[in-house]
Amino acid sequence: MTSLIVWVGVDQRSPASVYIASDSRISWGNCTQWNCGSKLFTSPIHPIIASYTGDSVFSVSCIHKIIERIQNKLLDFKIGSLGDKIKLLIATELINYPKTHFNNSDIVIVVRQDGRLKLECNFILYHYKCYKNGSISFTIDETKKFKSSEYMLCLGTGKNSVEEYLNKWRKSDASGTSRAIFSAFSDALSKGSDTYSSAPPQLCGLYRIGNGKKIGIIMQGKRFFDGTEITEKYNELNNIEWRNELFERCDGKTASMRTDAQPQPRPKQTI
Repeated sequence: MTSLIVWVGVDQRSPASVYIASDSRISWGNCTQWNCGSKLFTSPIHPIIASYTGDSVFSVSCIHKIIERIQNKLLDFKIGSLGDKIKLLIATELINYPKTHFNNSDIVIVVRQDGRLKLECNFILYHYKCYKNGSISFTIDETKKFKSSEYMLCLGTGKNSVEEYLNKWRKSDASGTSRAIFSAFSDALSKGSDTYSSAPPQLCGLYRIGNGKKIGIIMQGKRFFDGTEITEKYNELNNIEWRNELFERCDGKTASMRTDAQPQPRPKQTI
């Protein structure tokens, strides 16, 4: 059923980024599991990132259609009406989906609204809860109210475990930072309290400039992208951003912290 978290990263000026992190496990009942499921989605031409919890077949299909329609200008990317239009698309899909095979689901979409000035923007989170009876609830949240880095949404069967570690990191010297949030999420997955969630974590980000980006994960010296280990040493490994469990910037080729990166040591309060 997934562990999922959405958070805003705030710098000295204002909210500068939004990240989504997810686990990598897809489960069928209580027995069959697959720990390489891709759960994060981006667009190469629009500032949008997305994820889900719950029914993988339904949710992935909906997210794929939402992004494809936006990219092909079949869904108007105007912030004022975008949320309602996405809800209508999801509702149409839900009506036609066989209820006997449906599990309650959450679909999360984050977009950036650019301001008139350079680097002026607002990030908007759309959260759709889809129920087996065919109903959908819909909420909107914005980042402009945040003064420090903080999580906006935590979902899934692993929510309690993730929030346990968020509280632990919140009491540390790293409180109010993106590294505290992602490190707490990574700790929760590594502990394995939720049987429906599993490492490696997956990560994507949306910044003030550019479109959504998937971020590679360095975990125990291994490279993971979209939940799957990359064992080959491609020359292009550093074409993407890499982070480790402590949110330190890493080199994709060496699978270690970059020489120009700031070390982010684990606070004693979290050991």
